[in-house]
Amino acid sequence: NSVGRSSTGRPISGWLASISFVWSMAQLALKAADLGEILTELIRFTVVTGVFWYILQNGSAIGLAIAQSFDQLAASAGAGAVSTPDGVLNAAGTIWTKSLTSLGLYSAAGQGICAVKGLANITDIAGNLSCQINVSIGSIFMLLSFLATYLVLVIVAIDMLILRITLYLVIYLGLITLGFGGLRRTEDMAIGYLKTVGSTAIANMTMAIIAFLGLSFVQTQTTAMQASVSAAITAFQSLSTVGLTTAPISACMEGLIAALAVLFLIKRVPHILGQMIGGVIT
Repeated sequence: NSVGRSSTGRPISGWLASISFVWSMAQLALKAADLGEILTELIRFTVVTGVFWYILQNGSAIGLAIAQSFDQLAASAGAGAVSTPDGVLNAAGTIWTKSLTSLGLYSAAGQGICAVKGLANITDIAGNLSCQINVSIGSIFMLLSFLATYLVLVIVAIDMLILRITLYLVIYLGLITLGFGGLRRTEDMAIGYLKTVGSTAIANMTMAIIAFLGLSFVQTQTTAMQASVSAAITAFQSLSTVGLTTAPISACMEGLIAALAVLFLIKRVPHILGQMIGGVIT
């Protein structure tokens, strides 16, 4: 637990603080410092050591407070529904279901129109076969674009999950580094813990906001794709034959492009913003 990890850092902090105190007093003694210098050093040592000791004792609570603060910022920006990996997966599942429904309607309508036209002109075997093939090929292209869009969104959810796991691993497993705040020369290691927690939390918040905005765009494209499929089904009845261009492939590809844009953004932007406070994010 976090208490155990904090207690692991206490001996380190205690030994380093003792070394720092002895070294500072020895330096003052060697240069025959007056009482004012000694009091100044004692106050500095007490304050700095006390601050780092407090952070060591409450490191996990401080880390969680930082993470939760940035989660609240993401939620206030509207990303509450998709600020977690399961939220992204749920949205991706909804998009996938709508896409398959549209695909089923297109395929059924296309095959039905081909069958009706085939009965009306039963001697045109080549034309009837071409109609069936074109509908099937169009359906396959649509299915592949829908599947690719879904897989891209799943990768987005996995990236969010990895970053969130990383954040909590940093918060809990990094507690031992707070013990190095007891020595002036190693204070940066303890400060680095807070920087890394903050950087990872910022990246997590940024990723949630990007996922929210990106999924909104993908959902908009899905609605447009459904309208295109409805238009294509309506147009079937006035066509003498069904060609490959009848399938709304471009509308389907727009959703995939939007999903890819989300993926590329979450691969780059969160880490750039996370480095603003100097933390290390891989």
